[in-house]
Amino acid sequence: MRLLHRILGSVSTPVDPYIPSQPRKKNILPWVLGGIALFLLLTVGGCVALIAASIKSADGGKVVAEQFLGDVVRHDFDKAYALMDPAAQKVTSQEMLKDLVGLVEKHKGKLNGHSEAKGTFVFAQNGRSGARFSYAFTTEKDSTSGDVTVVRAESGWKIYSFNLKP
Repeated sequence: MRLLHRILGSVSTPVDPYIPSQPRKKNILPWVLGGIALFLLLTVGGCVALIAASIKSADGGKVVAEQFLGDVVRHDFDKAYALMDPAAQKVTSQEMLKDLVGLVEKHKGKLNGHSEAKGTFVFAQNGRSGARFSYAFTTEKDSTSGDVTVVRAESGWKIYSFNLKP
């Protein structure tokens, strides 16, 4: 047997380099996770952009709200009432507006002014867009707070409601 082995040499089966090895399974988990992360990033980014655009569009309403508050502080109720939305004018008379301010001034003293808007809430309801701004008011004796809601009408921004805490 040794002689045969010496004559023939070592017997081995040659490996054909052209036979493909078992195909490797590709891992798709990173692609799935990356797709989910991209979707979430675009969704959050879109929401942030939408909110920023909404707040920016409410700037015109803020100007009208501050004009209204200036008129109320100066007791120029004719001008303040003219800034109100027709729907608000149906349920709030100019006398009611005077009475509200008079009630607050009876308890807190004369209104001296108001702060910049502290908070902004932008909304869309029944096909109308609007915004609510919160303010702090200074009076002779104390301070109080309130808010103004504006809606976009065909003729521009109008006051929809005005709340002043006594």
